[in-house]
Amino acid sequence: MTSAAKVRWLVWTACLDGSGGAMSRVFVSCAYRDRAIGAQVEAAVRELGHEAFDDLDDLTRDEAAGRAWWDEIVARIESCQVYVALVSSAYAESQSCRLAAKHAEACSLRVVRLDLESGVSGCHPVIERAVPVPFDWGDPSAARLVTGVLDPLEPGSGPAPEPEPEPEPEPEPEPEVGVEEVARIERRVVAAVVAVAVVLLVVALLPRLTGHRSGEGGAVTAAAGPEAELLATVEEANSDLLPADSCGARDGTVACLNPAPNIRAAILTTYPTPQELYDAYARAVTRLSDGSEPRNVGDCTRKQANGEVSWNLDRRHRADISVAEHVHGGLDPESEAAGRLFCTETNDVVSLVWTLDPGLLVTATGQPTALTMAWWNRVHLDLASQAEPRG
Repeated sequence: MTSAAKVRWLVWTACLDGSGGAMSRVFVSCAYRDRAIGAQVEAAVRELGHEAFDDLDDLTRDEAAGRAWWDEIVARIESCQVYVALVSSAYAESQSCRLAAKHAEACSLRVVRLDLESGVSGCHPVIERAVPVPFDWGDPSAARLVTGVLDPLEPGSGPAPEPEPEPEPEPEPEPEVGVEEVARIERRVVAAVVAVAVVLLVVALLPRLTGHRSGEGGAVTAAAGPEAELLATVEEANSDLLPADSCGARDGTVACLNPAPNIRAAILTTYPTPQELYDAYARAVTRLSDGSEPRNVGDCTRKQANGEVSWNLDRRHRADISVAEHVHGGLDPESEAAGRLFCTETNDVVSLVWTLDPGLLVTATGQPTALTMAWWNRVHLDLASQAEPRG
């Protein structure tokens, strides 16, 4: 083992309502050349009052020491819930980073990819599949961006706490939950937490990288490309639950941070064709469904937030319309379908993915279930009332 890679392991504590803390662990991997970035991340963590652990790169790299170093890295990866990759050309070339990513995938860690350079390829497949988030580490505000990622995360992004039982008039015995089901629930909770972290980082970066953000008094500044139309749609919808001044735009995407008290973030993305829209929809749903792709099952209401259905402007959800019909087009938006909706809920935290035909994809996360679904009931119709058919 050579010193080709620098790997850091960060442990941070998030407190809940000042009543206590829950330990969560994040493994941060970067190339040795990018160790200064790792130092910035570590400094940001220390400023938050969290504890940071360095790796064992100072060991003499003879065969025995190299094996001890790698065994320790493996043990640290196995003790973490989230794997953060600082991607650069040096990272892509580093065998140590590739092996670390491979082990993170084997341990089912959720992956966050922060790109220090654009257009990097050739990383381990688990990194290639992750959504790249631009990260300008040379900017003086980079440390604050890391703070923005770590601070808002819910405590306990590892094992999910047991929800308090709700009294029912005639309680029925609940089926026993096996080890696999518990693990699946934990993975969903971590996925939701990481998704929110990435969203917050994107929202922080958008104004600085592009200059496209809402101005004073809610007026949206000029933007180029598809995001200009999308920002205009948000502004014209004039929804108090999705205010334009909570949004920033970049590369065909509008990201809105805390648009409503119970909604952490909403991401709107345009696609030029229905096929591309529903390919992206399938990827988003699969990520939140442990690799499966549910279709026309369950429902998404204030009382039930686990399902995948079509929706129309008559406020009805239908389970008899296929994705292929959406791609083909020609559906009546009022009586048949105007888009599709996927929802999943874990411990009253709801993740939403929905489409508005023919080219809009929206993802959002919020809690509790009833308020999140009430928000969706308003916002999806507000957007539909303003969106003009494209392509």
